[in-house]
Amino acid sequence: MSEAIHFDTHKFVKRMTETGMSEATAEALADEQLRLIQGELAAKRDLEEFRAATKHDLEEFRAATKHDLEEFRAATKRDIAEFQAATERDLAELQAATKRDLAEFQAATKHDNAELDKDLRHAIAQVEAGLRLEIEQCKSGLIRWMAGLLIAQGGVIIAILRLFPA
Repeated sequence: MSEAIHFDTHKFVKRMTETGMSEATAEALADEQLRLIQGELAAKRDLEEFRAATKHDLEEFRAATKHDLEEFRAATKRDIAEFQAATERDLAELQAATKRDLAEFQAATKHDNAELDKDLRHAIAQVEAGLRLEIEQCKSGLIRWMAGLLIAQGGVIIAILRLFPA
């Protein structure tokens, strides 16, 4: 501390003894007050110096904080740009992979459709052959039936003609 505060110990002891305090007690109190004043109390000039130093420290802190924020902003912008570029690369890779997968799927589907078409044509041919066979069987059955019917009618006509001789 640069300035000393004046404390009149004699006047303090005199006043205390006038109020009924013993001189030894008053002197002990005066010594303690003097020690506190000299060691612990700050002068107005000390406070002004402290205030100026604090103001200077705050300005330095403000400037350092502003600088740190600018660096943080720049680093964040770089990180965002890197993230965006990485995301765009990932999306391009995903798009290419999806196109490849889709082309493979289309080729496999085309092959599967060709196989299915072949199997379907074969099944239709088998059904058609079966139907033709059944139609032929029905035709021959119908021809036999009609032939049998004609023979039976002929037999009936002959029987009728024999019954009525002419």
